[in-house]
Amino acid sequence: EITGRILPLVLSIRGEFLPEEERGEAPEWVQLSPADFTIEPGRTKRVRLSMRPPKDADGGYYYDIIFRSTSEEAIVESGSNVMLFVGSEVIKKGQLEITSIKREEEVAIVDALFTNEGNYHLHMSAEFVLRRVFPQYEEEETGRIVPRQTETIALISLPMDTSPILPGTSRVLSFQIPAALELGEYEMAIRADYGGEEPAITGLIFSIEGSNGADG
Repeated sequence: EITGRILPLVLSIRGEFLPEEERGEAPEWVQLSPADFTIEPGRTKRVRLSMRPPKDADGGYYYDIIFRSTSEEAIVESGSNVMLFVGSEVIKKGQLEITSIKREEEVAIVDALFTNEGNYHLHMSAEFVLRRVFPQYEEEETGRIVPRQTETIALISLPMDTSPILPGTSRVLSFQIPAALELGEYEMAIRADYGGEEPAITGLIFSIEGSNGADG
């Protein structure tokens, strides 16, 4: 006997599939017919998926279709993801913000949050850069103005995430940087590319005012 069911596609903030009990139920306008059936070995069965969204539906809707086969020998599950897009305009828009900096013994962990503010799923790659800042100053002997300069301390690239970021959801990004930095001014910047018209960019300027400690 084979039993079919539909679940909302829901991923955690780190891009992992949530357990079925935490996903809720699919709306009534998404149905399988038939949902339960039997099939002889070597034969096929046509199952219809119907999706009749309400008039106020807009954007992307995402579901898992799961079939469970139960026999005396084993229980086997298989399935697929399905998306329905309603509307005439695909909006790809993302926002990025630094949420925390936690200092550990040898490294500091920078967490940032990317939020999908559009109506379509996104795949994202990201780049993190930490720079030492040397402010503009005037040489005492010559009076020459030395312009502001920067030196790259760390550059980290994250490849394109294979797990989609669904509309209205967020994905956390974590980067490790050296905890022991020399005294002075620093800047960090994070860029996320996701296929929109412009990348999402955020940054932070902070100063090291004491040995091995950061004051942002």
